Amino acid sequence: MLSNLIAMPYPSEHAARIISPEKFEKESFRRINIAPGIDIIVGHLIGEKTMTTQAYRFDKSKFTAQEAKDWLKKHDIKYILFEPAKKSENSNIVVNQTDNSVEIYLYGIIGSWENGNEVDGDYISQQIRYYDDAGIKIIHEHINSDGGEITNGLSIVTANLNCKNAQVYTYNDGVAASMGGVVHQSGSKRFAVPYSQFMIHEPKINGETIETTIDPIIKKRLEAAKEQLIQLFIKSTGLPQKQLETMMQAETWLNAQECEDLGFVSPGCILSYPTHPNIQKETSAKDILILVNQAFNNLNSNNMKNIKCEKCDKEFDYDKHKVAGEDHAICPGCKAKVDDKGKEVDDDSDEDKKSKKAKADKEKKEKEDREKAEKEKADKEKEDKSKAENFADLSAKVVALTNLVNGYGAENATLKAKLDASTKKDTENLLNAAIEQEKIVATAKDQFLTDYALNPDGLKRILDAIPTPHNSILGVINHKDDGTAGLPNGYKSLREFEKKDPKGAERFALENPVAYDKLYKMEYK
Repeated sequence: MLSNLIAMPYPSEHAARIISPEKFEKESFRRINIAPGIDIIVGHLIGEKTMTTQAYRFDKSKFTAQEAKDWLKKHDIKYILFEPAKKSENSNIVVNQTDNSVEIYLYGIIGSWENGNEVDGDYISQQIRYYDDAGIKIIHEHINSDGGEITNGLSIVTANLNCKNAQVYTYNDGVAASMGGVVHQSGSKRFAVPYSQFMIHEPKINGETIETTIDPIIKKRLEAAKEQLIQLFIKSTGLPQKQLETMMQAETWLNAQECEDLGFVSPGCILSYPTHPNIQKETSAKDILILVNQAFNNLNSNNMKNIKCEKCDKEFDYDKHKVAGEDHAICPGCKAKVDDKGKEVDDDSDEDKKSKKAKADKEKKEKEDREKAEKEKADKEKEDKSKAENFADLSAKVVALTNLVNGYGAENATLKAKLDASTKKDTENLLNAAIEQEKIVATAKDQFLTDYALNPDGLKRILDAIPTPHNSILGVINHKDDGTAGLPNGYKSLREFEKKDPKGAERFALENPVAYDKLYKMEYK
C-alpha cells in the first residue's frame, strides 16, 4: 500500500525524493538498505516491470540534513524535493483522522522547519497529496497564522487546488493574514469563527514591495506573485481585479461578517458557538481547541440550510438571511429577494414589471450592439493585420526575386564576357594564320578584328576564299620571263606601274619587298 512509504517528512529520518510517487504503481513500493543509515524506496513506474528508485532515506541519528545532502551531491544524485526529519514526534499537526476525513492545523508562521518556522508548507503539501491519494473525502485545514514565506505557502495552495478525490475545507480559527489568508482562500469551502480576522496585502520579499524595491529581479518576482494571488482571490470571491488590487495596496483587515459579505468566507459558513463542548478538567489546551472546533463543525454542518440563488448562483444560509416576518431571504450576493428554493420573489406591480422588462431588453440590446461592434472592430483589425502581413510577405518576395534576377544578370554578364573573349581569341588566331599564309597583310589585321571579332565563322569563310599565295614571293618567282607576272591590276612592267600608280607601287614595294627587288633588278639593271 501507499502507506508511510511516500508520506513525508518523518520524525526519525531525512528524505530525498527522486521521482514523484504518482508516477509509480501504488502496490509496488519496496524498501532496501544500501548502506549504514541509508535506505532507498523502489517501485515499478506505471507501465514498467523493472524497479526504479523513487526516494532516499537517511537515518537522523547518523546523518544531519546537510550531511545527507552532501552524500547525495557526492554520488551525483539529483532530487526534486528534500525533506529534513521532523523536529520531534510532537511536531505532528495531523489529528482526528478517520476513514473519510482528517484535520490539519496550520498554527504559526508558514515556512521551512529548517528555518525555525512552525508550519512547513512543503511538508503540509505532501501530507495533503498523501491523504488525497489515500481516499480521504474531506481535509479540514485549520488556520491561525500571521503569514509567512510566499513560495512555501504556495506549496499548500497548489496541493489544495489540485486534490483529485478530497474536498479541502479551510477554517480561519483566529487570524488568517498575509500568506495565511492566501491559504485560507484555496479551500473549496471557506469557514471562519465569528471573532476571526482576515488580512490581505501586497506581497513582500525582505520587507520590499513592488513600489519600494529598486532590484529589477525582486520587482519581477513580486509582480508575478501579486498576479498569482489576485487570480486566486478572483476565483474564490468573484470580486473585480481593481477592487482586489486596491484592498491589497491598502493592507485590508476584515472581520468574519465582512469576509462573508465580500465572498472570502463561503455563504453561511461563519461558525456558531457550540453549547456543550465535552471538555474535562484534565483536557490539555491543544485538545480543548480541537474539541471546540469539532463542536463548531458538527453544529454548523447539522444546522446550516444552504440554498443557491438562481439569479447569481451564490450559496448562502437561508435561515440566517431570512427577513423577519417575511417568506423570503435577501441574497448576500446580488441582494435579490429569494424564497427557500433560491427562486427570486416577484412582488412588483404590472407596470413595474413592464418597466423592468423594457429596461432589461434595452440593456440586452445595448450589450448585443456593443459586442457586435467590438467583434466587427476585432475582425477589421484582424483583416488589416492580415493584409499588412500579406503585403509585407509579398514585398519580401519581390525583393528576393529582384535580387535573384540581378544575380542572374551579373552571372550572365560574366559568362558573356568570357564567351566574347574566347570568340575574339578564335578570330585573332584565324587572322594570325592568314597572315602567316600571306593571304592578308599584317596591317589589315586590326580592321578584320574590328569587323569580325565576334564572327569567326564568317571570317573563316572569307579567308578560305582567298587563294594562297596572293601577291606572294612564289608568284613573282614563277612569273613569265617578260616580267609581267605578279604585278597587280594587269600592269605590264614595274615602270608602268610606278608611273600610273606611284602610291600603289610604293605600297607594293612595302608589302612585297622581295618581289619588288627582283622586278626592279630585272627592269632597271
